[in-house]
Amino acid sequence: ELAKAQAVMNTLKESAAAMQRQMDAANKLLSGLSGENARWTEDSKNFALRRKRLIGDVGCVCAFVIYCGPFNSEFRDKLYASFQADTQKRSVPAHEKIPVVSFLVDQGTI
Repeated sequence: ELAKAQAVMNTLKESAAAMQRQMDAANKLLSGLSGENARWTEDSKNFALRRKRLIGDVGCVCAFVIYCGPFNSEFRDKLYASFQADTQKRSVPAHEKIPVVSFLVDQGTI
């Protein structure tokens, strides 16, 4: 009878230890996901801002591609600065400085 009770007790201890490990793993997962939630919320805000500014960014980059191609680098930079200044003057939402190359192609293509 004592051996039976000890076997049941050992089984219950093993089960409790397994449950504790599962609970610890679940807590780690939940704390990791709460950090992801904060990051996703921040990314969502940044995405909305980028989407809002996309109109001006595309306008400046299109103007650069269309009008600046045949000129030398110094004059292209001057024209591009005037495109950006005009965009800001007209209150078109755009980023302060738009890197043309990285806007047009991704890093893998370069």
